Formats: sequence, structure tokens, C-alpha cells
Amino acid sequence: MARILHNNTWYSPIDSASMYESLYESKILNSSDFLFPGYFCLPFKKQVESIYGPAIPDLVLIDREYREWIVVEVELEHHSLKGDVLDQVVKFAAGDYTISHADYLLAKDNSLDLEKLRLLVTGSRPKISVVVPVQ
Repeated sequence: MARILHNNTWYSPIDSASMYESLYESKILNSSDFLFPGYFCLPFKKQVESIYGPAIPDLVLIDREYREWIVVEVELEHHSLKGDVLDQVVKFAAGDYTISHADYLLAKDNSLDLEKLRLLVTGSRPKISVVVPVQ
């Protein structure tokens, strides 16, 4: 079985069925500086409205230069792409992002620049990413 050595610690893959999504989200957040250099990585549990209905994402990545942002859905590999995952991605892509979303994110990290964040969130469409642990 493949392993990864990082900072003198060996990491081995585990079966995604043996963990909860919230645990996986926590692991991503705790390693976000290593995984997503150049981005703020924050929880993003604020409902997004769209013409397809509401959905709640898991995380958001915000470029530290405020050039782009990425709405992230965290899923486990045993969940089917069709149905829930694809449905959420469509809703996030068509989402109506408002100042209240920017304010929510500022409350998660007050080092963010509120004016730049509001312009980014209300003035540009986010990219959408699904993060899945795979063995």
C-alpha cells in the first residue's frame, strides 16, 4: 500500500467508508496551507440559493490576491456522483452569491479584506470543486 512521508511522519490511505465527511473536512482545513498554497481555506456552510433550489457547500477557497474563489463540496468516494453530488454542483454553479455570503466568510476569518471579498463574491462566479479521498 502506498504511503506519503511529510514532515517525518508517514501517512497511509484509509477507506473513506470508515470516516465521516465532517472528519475529512477537518483534515482538509488542518492541512489547507500545504494543500492549497496561495488560498484562504474556510468552512462555508451558508445556504446558496439558485434557480435549481438551495444547497449548502462545505468549504471555500479564496485566492489571497482576491482574483478567484472556489466553492468546494467534500464527498466520500462511496457516494454516487449522480444524484446528490451532481445536484449540488449544479446548484452551486447557478448560485446567487450575495454580500451576506461575504460577511459570513469574514466572520470565519477576520483577516480577509471585506471590500475585496464583497467584490469577489458578488462580482464573479466561483469555480466549483469536488474533493474526494481516493485510494
